[in-house]
Amino acid sequence: ILLALASPVLGLRTAMPSITVVPADSSSRAGYAAVQQAFGAGMPGTLQILAPSSEAAAAAAAAGHTAGIAAVAAAQAAADGSGWSLIQAVPRVDPSNPALGATVDHLRAELPAHAMVGGAAVENLDLQSALTAKTPLVIGVVMSLGFLLLLAALRAPLAALAGTLASLLSTGAAFGVSRLIFQEGHGANLLGFTSQGFLDGWAPVFFFAMIFAIAMDYTV
Repeated sequence: ILLALASPVLGLRTAMPSITVVPADSSSRAGYAAVQQAFGAGMPGTLQILAPSSEAAAAAAAAGHTAGIAAVAAAQAAADGSGWSLIQAVPRVDPSNPALGATVDHLRAELPAHAMVGGAAVENLDLQSALTAKTPLVIGVVMSLGFLLLLAALRAPLAALAGTLASLLSTGAAFGVSRLIFQEGHGANLLGFTSQGFLDGWAPVFFFAMIFAIAMDYTV
């Protein structure tokens, strides 16, 4: 049963929350839609490019020639005389569109060496990238510590290994069910939510540690 419940975890997708988590009848959702209708789908995720003033013209030109960028505003020099300039670039797609990641990667490759790309949408992309890269490490550390704790308590390597694997299987089953409900949307109407087609990017790291610990407690 646990193997069957855990099998959907192989298709688990993660991303940062989008505007769809906000109720459709809320004022913020209406304002978001109005901004997109008036200025384009990518306006809520406008990219902030920070570059030395000496490289501002080159940075603006690079942004303008980057595929996936709809518009680029003129560079604005910092008022504090620091020698930096801000350039705003509007992508063609909504901030939650996976294509935005490729656009940001391409933009970073084309910009001058000292230019940096930021903004709320890019912050989410960078956070998701960091979480994705570190999740295997977190899983490995949690499992290793769990095994060592069981080994110290039971003084039986095979029993400690069996307990660790059983806890991992239970945790996998929890994530498998989570995928079916929150990613695929099975039972969404009953539970009263709208599926985004993925789990929030922070969920695997946070919930793995918590569920694994609970599973190990009940396993022992």
